[in-house]
Amino acid sequence: MLRSSLVLLLLSAVPLAGERIALRPVPLADPCENAIVHEPLVVFERTGGTLLGPVDLHLTVSSSGTARIVDLSDPFVPRGARAYVDLEAVVDLARDLERAGAFLMCDPSTGVTDVPLNTLTILRPGTEGRAHTHSWWLPEGTNGAIEDRIDQFIAEVFPEF
Repeated sequence: MLRSSLVLLLLSAVPLAGERIALRPVPLADPCENAIVHEPLVVFERTGGTLLGPVDLHLTVSSSGTARIVDLSDPFVPRGARAYVDLEAVVDLARDLERAGAFLMCDPSTGVTDVPLNTLTILRPGTEGRAHTHSWWLPEGTNGAIEDRIDQFIAEVFPEF
């Protein structure tokens, strides 16, 4: 009897096939003082397979001026580097990406083969900032300008990449 009651209880917690579970928004906490200024402002990754092999690059740029890049494209020779950049360069990067439309872009509705996927998350500084993430395969239009600016930053800060 106890076992059958337990099974019924567990089954009642499982959603029916095709039924969607509604997620309730978590209330935001009261704003806190931003005592440690070290939030990520730009998070970029380029991942996927190509005819030439895998691509796996990750870049994070923080409001403190810390920039980190990791390239795991060759699993036998992973590369990574950290740099401290002038805060003006961080602000310029974030501002240029915003001007290019990074907060407004949407994911494409079509897929592409043999091209790595680029994903950008851009955040506004401060504890009450807003963020936006979008992905793209081809550097066309606005995504081309965004990708060019990120590649320019990487070339300036991490020339070995």
